[in-house]
Amino acid sequence: MNFCLDSLVGQKGLKLKVNRPKDYNFDPRGLLSNILAMYANMSNQEKFLNHIVNDSRSFKNENFDKAVKIINNPKKGVDIDQERKELFEKMVIKIK
Repeated sequence: MNFCLDSLVGQKGLKLKVNRPKDYNFDPRGLLSNILAMYANMSNQEKFLNHIVNDSRSFKNENFDKAVKIINNPKKGVDIDQERKELFEKMVIKIK
């Protein structure tokens, strides 16, 4: 399965269910943390940012806004360090 931000925070993410997730090491919060960290780590690469914005299959501003809300809500349990959180938030502003 190809996971992107849309797969986890978009409408598709709301429907994503796995029976016995521990049997498959399925951890959507961990997966989201890893994806957001990857975006944050690449946030200073203009070419990467252009590819994000030009990807009509999965780029939606509202999904990036929703991801920012999720990482700022401690009840959601998405573990991302402060530096990467800030980088991701700045990237979201920049790609708008």
